[in-house]
Amino acid sequence: MSGYSIFREKFRETRARDLQALQGSMAAWIDEWIVPSGNQGKWYLEHNSEKDIASYLVNWNKRRNLHYFDAAPELVAQSHAVTNRVFTELSRTQSELPDYSQPMIVDYYNAEDYVFQNPYPDTDRTTVTRVLDFGAGFGRQLNMWSQNVPKLVFCGVDAIEGGYMTQNFYYKNSGTLPVYEYIDDPGNFNISDAPGIYHIPSWRFDLVPDNFFDLIIGVFVLDEIGRNTALYALDQFTRCLKPGGKIYARDHNCGTAGGNGLNMDLEIENRGFVLEFRPHIMDRAEIWGLPRIYRKIDHSWPDIKERDKRYAEMLKQEDLADSEP
Repeated sequence: MSGYSIFREKFRETRARDLQALQGSMAAWIDEWIVPSGNQGKWYLEHNSEKDIASYLVNWNKRRNLHYFDAAPELVAQSHAVTNRVFTELSRTQSELPDYSQPMIVDYYNAEDYVFQNPYPDTDRTTVTRVLDFGAGFGRQLNMWSQNVPKLVFCGVDAIEGGYMTQNFYYKNSGTLPVYEYIDDPGNFNISDAPGIYHIPSWRFDLVPDNFFDLIIGVFVLDEIGRNTALYALDQFTRCLKPGGKIYARDHNCGTAGGNGLNMDLEIENRGFVLEFRPHIMDRAEIWGLPRIYRKIDHSWPDIKERDKRYAEMLKQEDLADSEP
């Protein structure tokens, strides 16, 4: 058996064993995710060969090239460096690939997302060094963060075989950080402070520490998964995101009921978040998917009245100092 086939069988065996141990509502929501109601092809739900990895990556690069702005050329080139490494490795077994010698559609999306995820400078308190990518697609959110954040801790989370297999391939061939794969050693896996890429199936969200991550990414996922899955995921986001941390969401259902009937803006804000960033532009006409940032309220931070009191005292002390001869 090839290395690909061995890993696929280990994934299926681990999934069957883990899901058998799940009980009650958790088993229900993970079933809802693994068998989605959308129109994904069979190649997405399960993999049978390395060709399915190529299908996933190539199909993504056929998406509509609709960008709100022209991302900085240096960011696009940076993204392409990883894309080129991944496709070069894929070309060892797959001959029918598009030209990847120049930046691809995905490289413009990667650069665009990275700019939206960092719309203005962070303070020391809000600097991002730990990132969780929920419903990680084929793993592309790793690309820019792994090249721009020293000692990055990155965690990719997914439940669907097609996505998980492709993420594993992308992570291991990105050439940026060591990869810690749950499927390779479930009994000894843990997420730590050590820089690296941590890859876990969604049904093992219990392995994610409390108040650990600075940023959680959900791109074209929260409005596409089932209602139970989405509610469970939001509860987990609240648990594992640091106070002052942020959720970056991007999809087509901003502020409206999505395919699962949930108003995601309202659901997130009801869990102790504030909407911090949202450009008021036209989805599907000026941009593909509306980006938003929600900030988890840090209750250790002084409230407005306390801040005003401290500021007034500071001004008073400065006035006294200026009046001294």
